Amino acid sequence: MLGCPGETPIADAGPRRDVGQALSQPDAGSWNFTPFDAGPPPPEGKIEGRIVTADGEGVANVDILCCSPSTCLIYTTDETGNYTYNNIPIGPRKMRTFDHEDRYRSALWHQVVIEAETTGLRRPVVMFEQQVKTEWAGSSVVLADGRLELTAPESGIIFPTEEDRSLAAREVTPDQFSPPDIDPWAEDSTGVISFLFEPAHVHSEGSIQVTVRGVGAELVGTVYDVWTVDDSTAEATKAGVATVNAQGDLVTNADCEVHALDALAFVPQGE
Repeated sequence: MLGCPGETPIADAGPRRDVGQALSQPDAGSWNFTPFDAGPPPPEGKIEGRIVTADGEGVANVDILCCSPSTCLIYTTDETGNYTYNNIPIGPRKMRTFDHEDRYRSALWHQVVIEAETTGLRRPVVMFEQQVKTEWAGSSVVLADGRLELTAPESGIIFPTEEDRSLAAREVTPDQFSPPDIDPWAEDSTGVISFLFEPAHVHSEGSIQVTVRGVGAELVGTVYDVWTVDDSTAEATKAGVATVNAQGDLVTNADCEVHALDALAFVPQGE
């Protein structure tokens, strides 16, 4: 679903409606059917985009989940990795790929359906091949070829299944970062450090400390804004800040609230 339990639902037109029948049972053994009119169908729009590999090749026949707060629709890319779908009720959508052959990481992005318009993407969605995962057995785990260290809170880490407590991360360029509702770096991606994780739905109740190793001793004291992407909405949220320490590593501050591990972006603050 697009929204999480306890959250205010995101405005959405909901599924299409039509004339139907109300069903009632006034007494045992008999049913009454009363015609009713649910009103006109909600306004609709059209979405389109493209799914590509890290080399820019289109990924064919990949299922796409297009989810509102109440409904998920399933579509499939064509032979060139493109998708175009009409007559979708308006509202924000959490989009996620699903590869039945388990070749690729599941990609998460955000798209909005606007009445009588075609909504595209500001860049293609990149599907990376699945990586070898590392078990998170102790308090910390090192990922992304030693570039990234995660330290669990006392409350621990929640995985999709308790039988498999492993994950992987890869450092990506901003143009490979799956598009959330807004790009954390706005128009300037200079100096941005970003990561994508797998599997989906890894999170924690407490805050996860994040260290990006080897940012550079020349950047000591530089402050970065830390952004995460909400797994339930595909919306980007500022989690706090991180600072480059004396060793040249970028470390999230104590009050930085990193809970979701789908995507992370570190954006250097301006002058």
